[in-house]
Amino acid sequence: MPSLEEHCQHSLKMYGVRADDVHMWLDEPCRAYGPKHRQFRHDEETVGLCGEIFSKKYSKEFSLPTDKTETLIENIALDHIMLDHKESIKKRKVVTAKHETKWTTIIVPKTLKNRLDTLMPDVPYYRIIQTLLDSASELAKK
Repeated sequence: MPSLEEHCQHSLKMYGVRADDVHMWLDEPCRAYGPKHRQFRHDEETVGLCGEIFSKKYSKEFSLPTDKTETLIENIALDHIMLDHKESIKKRKVVTAKHETKWTTIIVPKTLKNRLDTLMPDVPYYRIIQTLLDSASELAKK
């Protein structure tokens, strides 16, 4: 998970403003929920809410109209969320499996990957995914 400083540096590089308060507000639930905090304040509604909450402060600071500042803050919030998700995507494993005549690529979350490693250490991922795809296909036909 990117740190507050990483988020602020990213915003500074992209927009010329650190926006510490925006990033702290977005990650405030982290204190109570740890890495699962992203279920709070990391969605589309929050992006707009950030714009509303912080635009007045930043419009005074940058002498910009409120609507322009609102867009700036929304972009900062969206980048924050995307940066967080990039981290979680890196922790997934990509598996390619053949289903009937097609090859399918599936992203397996790290937790599932670890569970599969524990339960079936000698079975390749593509075999497990292939079996799941075949089972799903059979169920869909019924």
